[in-house]
Amino acid sequence: SRTTQEIAIEEPDDIKAFILRSIKRWCGDNKAILKLRDFQLQETEHFTLNFTDDGKIFITCKCGEKINLYKFRGKFQLSNFYRHYKASSCSMLENLQKEEQEKQNYRMLSAIAATLPPSDSRALLLSSAQNPNGLDMPNSPSTSLPTELSINTTSKRRADAENSNNIVSTSKKQKK
Repeated sequence: SRTTQEIAIEEPDDIKAFILRSIKRWCGDNKAILKLRDFQLQETEHFTLNFTDDGKIFITCKCGEKINLYKFRGKFQLSNFYRHYKASSCSMLENLQKEEQEKQNYRMLSAIAATLPPSDSRALLLSSAQNPNGLDMPNSPSTSLPTELSINTTSKRRADAENSNNIVSTSKKQKK
């Protein structure tokens, strides 16, 4: 005899709700592993849930992959679906990861830009907008990120310039 839960899970709406809850939980548990800060797969946006007339269910990922879900102990198992995202080169997931990397690069550039004078800040953000990946930009003085060496060099030049100005000022005073 079947339990009430097994009978209830047989209804398509109940099956769909179970699958969507499972996917939501899995996304929350795996966002760090997949390097996605706000990882939440949405039906119709990232995948389509399909029911056949003979009671089978499959998910079609937006990358085009068809993933069959099999029943075990009265419930549909999503291991094939999860494996698709963890082990394959899903182009949809790769696009999500690329978008996340671009957002992270922009956040980092914005934080750096906030510490720069307005003209340098504007140049940095404009150059990153022209080249969104932020990594292949040619290093020009206004767009390269400061390194320890460049910061030390700049500090040394400023100190040398100040010393030079002090020497000139002192020698002018002595001539008077």
